[in-house]
Amino acid sequence: MIEKKSNEVTITDIDPEIFEKILRYIYTDQVSDLEVVAARLLEAADKYQLLSLKKLCEEALMRSSNRGNIIEIVALAQNLKDYAIKCIHC
Repeated sequence: MIEKKSNEVTITDIDPEIFEKILRYIYTDQVSDLEVVAARLLEAADKYQLLSLKKLCEEALMRSSNRGNIIEIVALAQNLKDYAIKCIHC
């Protein structure tokens, strides 16, 4: 394995900004600018099975949902099979 030789792990399937927010959340239990990155962060939290972060993102998306963005939020929920978000009523 390359990681064993170099002591590095290359992660190419996630935006560096989102990965940094995940790391900060893991160490501090806080996320800055959550409303701005909630959708992208939710996808990453789902992928890496970070359930408490996923719940935080779901709550942020539900708070910020409106007629202008509800289609995108429901599509994201459908893609992630996220039933908590699918129950949004505007």
